[in-house]
Amino acid sequence: MSMTFDSLAPNDKFVVTSQRGISDIERQSLTVLYRPLMSSDAYSLLNSLWSIAEQGQFVSEQYNHIRLLNWLGIDIKAINTARSYLEALGLLDTYVDTTNRINQFIYELKIPKTPQDFFTSDLLATILLGVVGNDTFDELVSQFKSKRIPTDGYTNVSAKLDDIFSMDSVSNNLSKVKQSQQSFDNSNSSSDESMSELNQQFDFGLLRNLLSKSYLNLDDLVANEHLIQVEQTVYGISETQMAEIINSATNFETNRIDTDLLKQLIAQRFDLKVKQQGNAKSDLEEQPVQPSVDDTGLTAVENEIMKACYAYNPSDFLQSIKSEVGGYPTSSEKRVLESVVSYGVLPISVINFLIYYVLVDQERPTLNKNFVDAIANDWSKRNIKTPEGALKQIKQRIEKQQTRRQQTYKKTVIKKETLPDWADSSSSKKESTAKQATVQNSELDDKLSKLRKTHKKEG
Repeated sequence: MSMTFDSLAPNDKFVVTSQRGISDIERQSLTVLYRPLMSSDAYSLLNSLWSIAEQGQFVSEQYNHIRLLNWLGIDIKAINTARSYLEALGLLDTYVDTTNRINQFIYELKIPKTPQDFFTSDLLATILLGVVGNDTFDELVSQFKSKRIPTDGYTNVSAKLDDIFSMDSVSNNLSKVKQSQQSFDNSNSSSDESMSELNQQFDFGLLRNLLSKSYLNLDDLVANEHLIQVEQTVYGISETQMAEIINSATNFETNRIDTDLLKQLIAQRFDLKVKQQGNAKSDLEEQPVQPSVDDTGLTAVENEIMKACYAYNPSDFLQSIKSEVGGYPTSSEKRVLESVVSYGVLPISVINFLIYYVLVDQERPTLNKNFVDAIANDWSKRNIKTPEGALKQIKQRIEKQQTRRQQTYKKTVIKKETLPDWADSSSSKKESTAKQATVQNSELDDKLSKLRKTHKKEG
């Protein structure tokens, strides 16, 4: 919990902002799905903030917190607690400027997830299930699940985008459109999909040219851009290879990409590559540029880990780690990788370090989705953008845990520090924290040396 909670005073100023209003379906999601997860005070606070934002065209005037206290009939402590509920559920971001005598707050309202996005969120859906129980949860799923009239026996005669509009104008004006898109803030989007941390070196213009004479409707290429980016980032697929796979995954009746078949063909091609080559070697025509690694404060082994994290795409990195320990990537692990990459919140090098941390340092046999999501979510919140930063965060948590244990030693009651499950090694095994902090042991050193030598030979 932030220190600003304790420093909130009735005369502190605040403004409320949001990118836009919420739609009817988003409001229904808020009322039916989010409501059971929050207190009455939190729900009242949220409605009050939305009312203020809408009155001010989504950027309100400045008010004192005394106004909220009077409206809601609660005290400062209750507002702090209510606000923490909204922040935890992703419905509110709070910013504070404490440089002046009177603190200045910005309450940025976030758009609620649609019911479909809510139920596909493992964390939110699991929490809701625990709160409302199985029967009510099943009723809610039934209420919001997609309802479609069967179209078996019918022929889709809908016009396509390029049947009506010239696609030449798209190519000619794309640079202007891209420039204008930078003016729009997507940070309030309810979607988890983000392109920010995917491989931006992938040339979609080249891919479009390669597919220009195919049966594929090129507007479908744009519609599936995020999926294509995720797959090529995970597996290191070049533009030429992706064009071949998309051609094979095109439905010739609809002239659209069969996304399930696309993912299946990519997975099959990766598995075949592993079987043929033993240790998987990336099909990238060009390896990603490895930035210089600042090894200040790093051991030799840690420095090797950092270099390996920058040198591989996630699929090959996973295969290399697995082959060193005598295992193989499972289909569920590949889905976990695709999921983490699709969130777009962690760079590829950090995802690789996450793989290493789970499989080697934590000695877990496989990548468990819940465990990996917990780590990725924590690192994303801490804005970790490099594997060095991730390693530093782990060391800091271990050091903090050690200090806490020393301070509470010999006390009758020991209050255990709240840590993410993935950072609390005591829950799964008892081992030297110094060993975790430095990642130094001969077995690990051997694995990294083999991994680096293998990569150099393949290069």
